[in-house]
Amino acid sequence: MIKPEYLGSMPRLLLDGIPIGAVLFDAASGRIAFANNAARKALQYDANEMLQLTLHNLVHPAYRDAWFANLSRLVNRTTDASRFEALYLAKDGRFVRMKTVQSGITSNDGPLKWISCLLEEAPTAPNEAAADLAGVTIWRRSVPGRPGGTGAYRVLAGPSPASSEATIDTLTEAVHPDDLDQVQGLLRRGLSGAAGMLAYRELDGDGDVRWVRQAVNPVSDGNGQVTHLIGIGVDITERRERNEVSENMLRFIQHLQTQWDKPLVIAEIAREHGVSLRGVQKHFALRGTSIADFLKRIRLVHAYDMLAEAGSRTTVTKVCAKCGFGNLGHFARDYRSEFGELPSDTLLRGRMRRPALSQDGNR
Repeated sequence: MIKPEYLGSMPRLLLDGIPIGAVLFDAASGRIAFANNAARKALQYDANEMLQLTLHNLVHPAYRDAWFANLSRLVNRTTDASRFEALYLAKDGRFVRMKTVQSGITSNDGPLKWISCLLEEAPTAPNEAAADLAGVTIWRRSVPGRPGGTGAYRVLAGPSPASSEATIDTLTEAVHPDDLDQVQGLLRRGLSGAAGMLAYRELDGDGDVRWVRQAVNPVSDGNGQVTHLIGIGVDITERRERNEVSENMLRFIQHLQTQWDKPLVIAEIAREHGVSLRGVQKHFALRGTSIADFLKRIRLVHAYDMLAEAGSRTTVTKVCAKCGFGNLGHFARDYRSEFGELPSDTLLRGRMRRPALSQDGNR
């Protein structure tokens, strides 16, 4: 099984949040390290059963040579991603044809650590050419200031940027202005070492709005320094349109997002924006959460930003209070559950990072 440190900050929540299959394989043994809900549902295995499988168990014999040829190209760094179709064995004995995007994830100067596969069921016609997974973009961005880091942004799968001189601005230039700060915050936290996921709006060339769910995962070297970011963006426009949210509810949610640091009486805010308290509760229940957890997550994200950009007078206690948490112990517990580390860990890294940035700026 893949070593825990190789997974780094790739939380299972990220991969479980995308609507297509995602499987992580140990590059050395070929054993499955993790499979998300969509992959398990398509192949009918539970989580424990998936962890007992290897590539040889899962891939149809007729497709193994091609599968491992693509893997070899990833290992030898002759490609960053491969797209093809293969048959995968389901628990009931069927072989399921799946479009596959296979990517290697590694440190800038190290060996391949694990293989990421995105899987989507494909038409059964055996000779149909493999295609990109519709609405999915996988990208990689190296981190400036690290060995070998040029800041380059490269699309590994999905629509290629129009410009050959792509930068991280290529990712954000289409973001709706009202969502830009949140997207930049997601990327900033990735550079600080925290994975995250966000749904936001993009504008296409005709001014039409598309919704994207973006997952960002930092990859670190042996010293814990972030060397590059790996991102997976999934177009969720049609899914959102099938579950349309009223303008009043959107304004209610926006109020929470912008007034998070003020005392909030939910019933009063709901009434102000023309939605019922029962409607608010139903809205969040349908999405597997509650209004309390939604607010807590917003405040935790702001707490992370404050600690990651720590000044000399920043303390965990001050940030806890400023973000509306009344109990320091509960704050630390919830923070660790959300980000995989204690607030004090983020604060320490923020303080160490600030002098380094100052030195870079004086060169």
